[in-house]
Amino acid sequence: MIRKVLSVLFLIGSVLGLVIWYFPVRTLMARSYNLTRMWRVFELTNKNWMLVFALATIGGCLVYLSYRFFRRLRVRKLSWYLNKIWNLGHNNEDADFDWWEWTSLNLVKRFWKRRMGSFIKELAGSPDSLISLGCGSSPILNMFHSRVVGVEIEPEKVAFMQKHSVATLLVGDITKIQLDEKFEVVLCNEVLEHLGSSELDKAVSLVVGLMSETGRAVISFPDYGVWYGKLVERILHGSLHSKEFTKEELVEVCSKFGLHLVAERRLFWDTVIAFSKELEDY
Repeated sequence: MIRKVLSVLFLIGSVLGLVIWYFPVRTLMARSYNLTRMWRVFELTNKNWMLVFALATIGGCLVYLSYRFFRRLRVRKLSWYLNKIWNLGHNNEDADFDWWEWTSLNLVKRFWKRRMGSFIKELAGSPDSLISLGCGSSPILNMFHSRVVGVEIEPEKVAFMQKHSVATLLVGDITKIQLDEKFEVVLCNEVLEHLGSSELDKAVSLVVGLMSETGRAVISFPDYGVWYGKLVERILHGSLHSKEFTKEELVEVCSKFGLHLVAERRLFWDTVIAFSKELEDY
C-alpha cells in the first residue's frame, strides 16, 4: 500500500515537471528547429522555470516526509472510526462480541462469519475431542458435540460462554498454557494474527503439542498475501492485528514443526487450512 501511494506521488511530481517544462519548450520549438540555437535560448529564458522546478521538487520532498511522519497516526485513527462503523458500535473486547458477529444486523459480517464457520466445521469433521485456542465468545464451540475445550485469555468472554455453551472453558494465554491431554482437532480461529512475531512459533509449537498422532490442526486467518485483503484488513482492523503474515509464511512455520497442509478453504482472502502430522487425503 505504501509503495502504491509513493508511486502516485511520484507520478504527480512527474506530471508537474512536464507541465513546468512544456510551455517554454513549445515556444522554442516554434521559434527554431536548430538544436544549438534552441538550447542557447533555452538556457537564457528558463532560469525562472528551473527555480520553480527546484522549489516543486523540494515541496514534494516535504510532502513525502510529512506523509511518512503522520501516516501511522492517520491510518490508525481512520481505522478506529471505520471499525466502529463496521461493528455497528460494538467493541472487539466486549464479552459477547464474537457471538454477536454471528447474529449481527451487519448482514455481510453475519454471512462472512457463518461461512467461515462452515469451512471450519467441514475441515474439522466430527472429532471425539477438540480444543479451541483463543475461542473468544464464538458459537463455533457449539458446532461440535463431543469433548470440547475452549481456552481464552479474557475472563469476561469465558464467563459469557459458560452461560451459552456446555464446553469446558479455561482462562489462559495460549502461548503459555500447558495441558497434558491430546486432542483429535486443535482449532485456532482468527487468533494467530493477534500475536506478536515472536509468539507465532510458540503458538504453533503448542498446537503441535496438543495434537494426537493422527490429529489435525485447523487454523483460520486473513491471508495478507492477497493485496486487496491486506488493504481491507488494515482499514477495518488497523493495529488490532499485531502480526501480518501470508499463507506461505504460515505453512513454512508449521512445516518447521512437522505439520503438512492437507486441505484449504477460502472466502476471498480469509483462509482456513487443515494441517496434520502426516500427509492424508481429505
